[in-house]
Amino acid sequence: MSLRTRLLLLSLLTLGLPWAGCQYAREMERALRVGQEEALLTTARTLSHVVAADPALLYRDAAMRTEFDVQKRDYFAPLLPTRPLLDGYADEWPAPTTTTSDVRVGVISRTLYLYGQFGPAGDSAAEPKDLSLIVLTRDVEGAEHAWAAQANGPGPVSAYPVAVGAPWAPLGPTETRISGTARSVERGFAIELRLPLRLLGVRLAVFVVDDRGRTVAGTARLGWLHVASPDLESQLAALTAPRMRLSVVDVHGLLLARAGSLAPDSDAHLREVRSEEGWRAALYRRLLARPETAAPPNRVPVAIVGEPVDSALEGRDDAVWLAAAHGDPSMVRAAATLTAQGQRLGALIIEQPAERVLLLRDAALARLLDVTLGVSLVTVLAVTLFSAWLGIRLRRLARAAETALTPEGRLAPDLPERTAADELGALARSFDALLGRVQEYHSYLKSLASKLSHELRTPLTIVSSSLDNLESAQIDSEHRIYLARAREGATRLQRILNAMSEATRVEQSVLETERVRFDLAALVREVGSAYRASFGIDRVTVRVVSTPVFISGSPELIAQMLDKLVDNANDFCPPGGAIEIGLTAAASSRRVYVRNPGPPLPAELAHTLFDSMTAARAARSDTPHLGLGLYIAKLIATFHGAEIAARNLDNGSGVIFEVEWSGDLIADPPPPSECDVRAHGAQAAGAGDVK
Repeated sequence: MSLRTRLLLLSLLTLGLPWAGCQYAREMERALRVGQEEALLTTARTLSHVVAADPALLYRDAAMRTEFDVQKRDYFAPLLPTRPLLDGYADEWPAPTTTTSDVRVGVISRTLYLYGQFGPAGDSAAEPKDLSLIVLTRDVEGAEHAWAAQANGPGPVSAYPVAVGAPWAPLGPTETRISGTARSVERGFAIELRLPLRLLGVRLAVFVVDDRGRTVAGTARLGWLHVASPDLESQLAALTAPRMRLSVVDVHGLLLARAGSLAPDSDAHLREVRSEEGWRAALYRRLLARPETAAPPNRVPVAIVGEPVDSALEGRDDAVWLAAAHGDPSMVRAAATLTAQGQRLGALIIEQPAERVLLLRDAALARLLDVTLGVSLVTVLAVTLFSAWLGIRLRRLARAAETALTPEGRLAPDLPERTAADELGALARSFDALLGRVQEYHSYLKSLASKLSHELRTPLTIVSSSLDNLESAQIDSEHRIYLARAREGATRLQRILNAMSEATRVEQSVLETERVRFDLAALVREVGSAYRASFGIDRVTVRVVSTPVFISGSPELIAQMLDKLVDNANDFCPPGGAIEIGLTAAASSRRVYVRNPGPPLPAELAHTLFDSMTAARAARSDTPHLGLGLYIAKLIATFHGAEIAARNLDNGSGVIFEVEWSGDLIADPPPPSECDVRAHGAQAAGAGDVK
């Protein structure tokens, strides 16, 4: 993994800042929620004491708190959201609150509304006009009263008081305070009535009788009439604040009163809220979304169930946050237990919208995340640019270190960043100091051969002259063997010194030789003829192109290079083998090669064959070799801008050494003179392979 990638990944750790900001926003929101819950619970407890001070507002009869049961045909009249239209249809009514689905009751503004749908019981053949709806009630003192409602057909009904008990005889004129409408339904009729609440007691029975007073539908059993309290609703209305809703439920969770509204006072608030909305706020809200309880539908409120109402009815005050649902906004709901004289009467519920907390959270989170994300992006960009700049500096330093050693084997350190004041500058200065010491050591090694050659020649001369004197003296044959060995050792040492001197001279010549243009083909042909004369005609084969091949360089050094390559080939060429010297030329390349049969190159010398002091000779061990011949050939080839290489032949029969020029390293030929043209024509007449 590159340094740039590592720095970039490291910079991504700054993205932890937005995460930390989210956690901070969550904690802030939690603190705001807890604060609002505690404030709302405190308000709910205070108001609960006010409401519980008059238990009669909750229960018109104290026994109703424990005895009321909808499973026993008791009636609960909930608050109706609107006044029902007296048309005989039930589409405006809430679900029945008793086990009998034929009668529904509700209250609004101290008026009780009743809806019933009845059919004749058994095999009764009475007509609807012969049937009467009896409303039987009993007050707190136990007195019973009854009213009969009758219609001659679909349309308005008339009501009048009747005597309690069959045959339910009329007692007086029509009761104008009771009104309603009846309509025919399949096998029966439906009736909708409006009655003043003060006419009704705490118990109620609704049933149908025929003209003889017999009950044909419903039952005459009196059940509790539990009514939502309009007086309590008025009291709650005086206690509410803007955008607050107060509700009171009995011990069964039935809604007895409700006042206030969660809707904003005007559309201006909605516009303000919506103006603060945006894609960022929506995104942040989604990131911070937490599971919340959905409020139950309360379009026609009959009962309030779920938390925190259930906890308050059990005596534990509590508050929860509810998600937006059923037309209500997201809100916080707190419930406090209503108690009087140690008895639980129900619960008071207070609700407030929660969007203000959410808006505060979203606004704070938006600012926080904008800042942290901006800082993170700037940091990532800065680290990316810094890593790119650092990578450029490192690559420059790496390239300078790679090219500090020239192909000619000279050290030429030119390191950048040496003046920088940071760690890279210190590293560059350390490299520069190291290369300086290496250069000093390299210079010492280069001069070591000439120094040794110079220092050893004097004692070698003394040894040689002493051997000459000993050879002229009278020495017996037994000791002459040792004298011959000493002479042979001195000769070998002399050859070693000559080779060391030659390498030094070539290195100096490479530095001082001037370049000239010359015909490489003529040079190879000339030295090839000399090799044929020296090694034998059958030993050397020369293959040179017939056209002139011009290059820029030193003919003497090229001849010396060929000497080393041919000498190396001759050492490894087996008896009877032929050495081939050749020159090929193309439009953009020149190639001189020396091929010889013999053993292949060892694999371990593939990368060090042309280094100094590298030797692979196993033959003719009587001749000293320091491995300088191919090193000298490489120096000369590099000076002439050529590449030198050695490889085994494809059939494994020998080795070929190749020196190749390409591209701009090839010198353009000079314009030919008239004499050159005549000479070239003469050469072309006898050109070809020299055998």
